[in-house]
Amino acid sequence: RKINKHNEEFDAGIVDAALYTPFAMTLGVDLDDLPRLVLVHKDMQRVYQYDGELGGPSISRWIDDFFDLKLKPSKRSAPLPEDDDEEDTHARELVFKTYNKVTMDEEKDVFVYLWRDNCALCHQVRPTFFEVAKTLKNDPNVVVAHMNIQHNDLPSEVEIERVPAFLLYPAFVDPESDFEPVQYPWQTHKVEELLQFIRN
Repeated sequence: RKINKHNEEFDAGIVDAALYTPFAMTLGVDLDDLPRLVLVHKDMQRVYQYDGELGGPSISRWIDDFFDLKLKPSKRSAPLPEDDDEEDTHARELVFKTYNKVTMDEEKDVFVYLWRDNCALCHQVRPTFFEVAKTLKNDPNVVVAHMNIQHNDLPSEVEIERVPAFLLYPAFVDPESDFEPVQYPWQTHKVEELLQFIRN
């Protein structure tokens, strides 16, 4: 337990990313860029990654800046996925770094499924989603995508109440506008209902 210049306490620990890979990914840690220093807010939602040189007074200043509320939370983004997954599932896997680029398509509607590893209902809905993706695989006007928000942050303009969540981004949206995606409104998750939502 450490104390900074403001006498604020925080817990310090070492995590072996090889043994606790899911936890490290939840923090947005790039496993190819280790070691990493990370501060996790007590709400367990905000994560701050240190990007300076390890060692020296800069780490102390970084911790002071955290308690001075001068730091902006880091945006968690999982590693870029392999293209093979898209070919097998007919759905594109998104990460935070690719989310806006894919969803703000000027020519195609983009249907996005948001889920978490620890969500039982998400796992129940998953086969239905991929059945929708398979049905739409040859539709030139629709992109079907999904993102695990346990390992990726959503852009600040996207708000959801729960997962699983289905969002539709219609084509021709101005990326500079305050556009909000259309959220799937129904509690049931049937293939026909999801297709109707996309095509309407």
